[in-house]
Amino acid sequence: MINFIAPQYRNLVGDRYKRRMQGEKVDNRYEFAVIDKHGKAVPVENNSSVVVLDGQPADMVILRDISKAKEIDRLKSEFVSMSSHQLRTPLTGIKWFGELLLKEKIGKLNPEQHDFVEQIYRSNERMIGLVNDLLDVSHIETGRKFVLNKKTKDLRLAFSRAVEDQTLAADKKKISFVLGRGFKEKIICVFDFDKIVQMLNNLISNSLKYSPNKTKIIFDCRRQDDYWHLSVTDQGYGIPQYQQHRIFERFFRADNIRGVAPEGTGLGLYIARGIIEAHGGRIWFDSKENKGTTFYFTLPLRPVE
Repeated sequence: MINFIAPQYRNLVGDRYKRRMQGEKVDNRYEFAVIDKHGKAVPVENNSSVVVLDGQPADMVILRDISKAKEIDRLKSEFVSMSSHQLRTPLTGIKWFGELLLKEKIGKLNPEQHDFVEQIYRSNERMIGLVNDLLDVSHIETGRKFVLNKKTKDLRLAFSRAVEDQTLAADKKKISFVLGRGFKEKIICVFDFDKIVQMLNNLISNSLKYSPNKTKIIFDCRRQDDYWHLSVTDQGYGIPQYQQHRIFERFFRADNIRGVAPEGTGLGLYIARGIIEAHGGRIWFDSKENKGTTFYFTLPLRPVE
């Protein structure tokens, strides 16, 4: 069976099969490529489940050809990328002129005018954030991933920056950040500082939006083999069991939080997974509705090309 799998996916499929047979909870639905009789790589969606065969655990696998869907996604991603690049220029211009008005470089504003300009500026900032997210999504979907500028650093610095970015939002809800024991020592590895900060901001922002006031967000870390294992735990609303398999999909938002936080693109976790996988790590979660969610992710100690 392994010979029919495209070489670049054999380790992934083999690792997930091994962990599934050992009783671990791993994704049973994911994508890879198989080799057809002409030697061409064909993208497929895998759906696996553990069954009992002759008294022994076995893996039942259903593969679905997704070639046409992939081609449609490619064309859509190219359109999104082109459109997003075109939007950046006017949005940057709006931001620049908005800053000039708010700083009253060309004359003083009355309170009502200042409020209107500030609302325009904030809406434009959200639009810029959406455009940047769409560009990241297009990079992931076209296989270009991200251009990573990896350097040897202490991961605690990335956590500190992300916490600083989210402090205002946390203070509004009186949510406190707690560092686990793993943060007492340096967490040295090779990573792209800005991308990991972006990923952490996505995780922490979600935890803040979907947690009640006066709760905690807990960070922890431990080393296992050649990886750092890190986690972000909240005491929020959790993810409904019937929707957990969709949590890393583009534009997905769980039903139980739509009224709690109406704003959101549903792209943050999709991008977070892309960033982690581009670094050679993986990301997963454990969640119970109305009790909270923990997102786990790994980063290799040594660089992965």
